[in-house]
Amino acid sequence: DATEFTIEPRLYGRADSICYTLDGSDPKPNSPKVSGPILLNGTTTIKAALLSSDGRLGPIAQARPVIDDRTPPGIVSATTAYREPRIVLTFSEPLEKNSAATASNYTIEPAVNVKPAAVDETARRVTLTLGSPLGTGEKYTLRIRRVADDSPAHNTFGNARVTIAAPAPVF
Repeated sequence: DATEFTIEPRLYGRADSICYTLDGSDPKPNSPKVSGPILLNGTTTIKAALLSSDGRLGPIAQARPVIDDRTPPGIVSATTAYREPRIVLTFSEPLEKNSAATASNYTIEPAVNVKPAAVDETARRVTLTLGSPLGTGEKYTLRIRRVADDSPAHNTFGNARVTIAAPAPVF
């Protein structure tokens, strides 16, 4: 699966003052700054350097983590709300956006029409718009097919299933 890679400052540095690149080029003062773990979905060369308060970069460190993703993404959660015609799916790793946004890759039984699928900026969350809200207290089976992760291997769901039940109102 995709792997989170963490760059930590040594002694006197701060994470937000570390510039990095993911394409093997040397970092520059205007390169992205570390703001948390970096999600990698394939082998890449990471280069990083500490940016001093006077705008100069220190020595460059580099790493080449080997990531050989051969498993399809997992479904972390599938949620809906009372009388809301949508389902929000969260996945374990970024998805290939075209396959994740294709509404025909999602079917619901008993039959509910799946309209557009919207993929968020992280490509880990998909919101399905439904033709109608799910019935309160009824159980539905959501099938996911042909949705691929964003790794170089494009690992694809064969026929994943998740059970969803619309919650009752809370008073």
